[in-house]
Amino acid sequence: MPGAGQSGPAPQAEPEGTKPEPAGFRVPVSPGDGGLEPTGEPRVDEALAVLDELTTRPTGDQVAGYEQVHRSLQDVLATVDDA
Repeated sequence: MPGAGQSGPAPQAEPEGTKPEPAGFRVPVSPGDGGLEPTGEPRVDEALAVLDELTTRPTGDQVAGYEQVHRSLQDVLATVDDA
């Protein structure tokens, strides 16, 4: 029986290391095929594919991949005004 002023079970804490995903930061996925939806920019698509593949690698190997993707996306952003 809940204590005075309580109306049900206590809220469950989120498992450690999980955070809600911020709105607007989801990678779109094509329904049914399990693949990433193309963005229209081949360099961004390649970076997203690398990120997707990194989830299958040991944590220690992921850092270099994240750094590579970060550099690639910075390069893409640097050329946005040139288009």
